[in-house]
Amino acid sequence: MKVVYLGYSLGTGVAVEAAQASPPAALVLMAPYTSLPDVAWSRMPGLPYRLLMHSQFDSRSRITDVRVPLLIIRGSNDHMVPPDQSQLVFDAANQPKQIMTMPGADHDLQSPSGPSSSDMIVAFLRTAIGSG
Repeated sequence: MKVVYLGYSLGTGVAVEAAQASPPAALVLMAPYTSLPDVAWSRMPGLPYRLLMHSQFDSRSRITDVRVPLLIIRGSNDHMVPPDQSQLVFDAANQPKQIMTMPGADHDLQSPSGPSSSDMIVAFLRTAIGSG
């Protein structure tokens, strides 16, 4: 049996930590962020979030230890997680990796045009781990 971890938004930090501890066959991150303090800072700068937050879910640092096929899906108009944070997680990740941007999509990843995120995930998994 092949196990795939899929995290969406807040769950991407958990999925990356889980993949670091126990590697899956593949990892899918939907609207991932670099760390919780970074997201908080992007929404309301000025507070010492790194000192205030016990669980920081630092995906940007942890993803460097993950060595499984990775798909990142982000919305081009995400107002919760800046799309550049998803790009930074992607840049820090090991190969093989793919990033898909949903044109016009907000944090819900519903694009007014183009394929759905579920279509992207199915295509990725067929390539990354096969159909069995």
